[in-house]
Amino acid sequence: MQMKLLAASALTGALVLTSVGSAFAAGPKGAPGHFKDLADAQFAQSAITTLAAQGLVNGVSQTQFDPGAPITLGQLAAILLRYQGKVKAQSSFSGQVQTAQTAGYFQGLGSGVAPGRDATRAQAMAMIAGALGIKGPGSAAEASMLGQFHDKGKVPAWAKGSMALGVQLGLLKGDRGDLMPEGNITRAELAVLLMRLELLLGSSQTVQSSTVRGTFVGTGTTTNTSGQTQTTVTVSVYGAQPATGSDGTSTTTQTGTNETFTVSPVGQVFYGNQTSTLASFKAGDPIFMILDQDGEAAVIVDTATTEVQTEAGTVTGTVYQVSSGSISITAPTGGEHGPTGNLGSGTYTLGSSVGVVLGGMAGNLSNVQPGDVVQLIVSSGQVTLIIVKAQVETVTGTVLGTRPNWLMLSTPNGSVRVAADQSSQVTLNGQTATLGDIQPGDQVQAQGVSGEGGLVAQTITATGTAAQAPTMNVFMPQGGSDH
Repeated sequence: MQMKLLAASALTGALVLTSVGSAFAAGPKGAPGHFKDLADAQFAQSAITTLAAQGLVNGVSQTQFDPGAPITLGQLAAILLRYQGKVKAQSSFSGQVQTAQTAGYFQGLGSGVAPGRDATRAQAMAMIAGALGIKGPGSAAEASMLGQFHDKGKVPAWAKGSMALGVQLGLLKGDRGDLMPEGNITRAELAVLLMRLELLLGSSQTVQSSTVRGTFVGTGTTTNTSGQTQTTVTVSVYGAQPATGSDGTSTTTQTGTNETFTVSPVGQVFYGNQTSTLASFKAGDPIFMILDQDGEAAVIVDTATTEVQTEAGTVTGTVYQVSSGSISITAPTGGEHGPTGNLGSGTYTLGSSVGVVLGGMAGNLSNVQPGDVVQLIVSSGQVTLIIVKAQVETVTGTVLGTRPNWLMLSTPNGSVRVAADQSSQVTLNGQTATLGDIQPGDQVQAQGVSGEGGLVAQTITATGTAAQAPTMNVFMPQGGSDH
């Protein structure tokens, strides 16, 4: 089955605006994320560094991020337009603001709203909810979500639904029991909010992803072409594989595949939101990595302290039936914990205003198909949000580089990482082959399921010149080992 590719990453390019008036204007080139002014914004250090390594945010200079500076409503609106892919990267900042005004981004945000005014936390969350097309959780849930904060009475009436949604999804945590809805949101706070959003939505499912998410397995070493020893890290990468649903139909299920990555010599490691080393990691720790253009881990983050903890019940599984009023999924044994007990396989009632998000974009129920891997947000016995984590896809491109168990393809939509395992069927020039037979420059069509680490291929069909000497592999050091 072939389905269209998921939309571009929720955050890819969202914060790199071309105007000097933008909140995160493009700065000087260099090793991303090595900012020297984050001492007073330690809570945001890993988020800022991670997003910078992805090319999603830049500092005001090569070494300064200015984390405490505010962001204007116009800048925030432009970011959200980029977030949804509604404007081109080359468009001017003023043009983006005009597009936002036409689209109604500044409506319903209280009095005295103007693009040049600094954005409050309430306005930021309202804009984000609007961009995702998600409504508030309802009056009862609003009272419950906001009631745990001292300053609940300061939340404007127009922002109660969106701020309650932010709390429910784990995007808003508050500070010492306060939400501070009327306070200005800073660059550092926005980076943390967007990092949580990325972890919730799983941006690495898209073809423009350079991220890896999974659990830590261990470390090792390899030797590069210069004879230097480099550290490697092995991760059980989150993904999806073929399976059978409870109704006997073909479907998919989440799984983990061990993959080994070389760590960049200038790579940065964060553990517990502190600058650290890989020695801090323990087997099974959740891990999020950003790969550089050479396929090496540039940023490695322990996400135990940044993973989104929702206030509602959540369950992840594979869809085997969906209708206008319900969704049926097959979940891993044990399911996930909800407010009223464990959630697992079964049929769930959809709320009247259920939202759908896929690839960071607002969607609808027609986008959800049997075989998709989804995360359901369940509140008061009803599904309020469906996050599509993986879909069946077919990608075609040219091989840029290879690893023992994955390829990097250049496609019309950007670069895509294609992983394979023992169950993957690989052919080269019509003959049964292995991934190691495929060389840079070969043409590849891969079909599989998009997951946290890119595309997990069921079939890989390649055409190339295997008999000729291989061209330079941009990922594998000549004479080196990936293990």
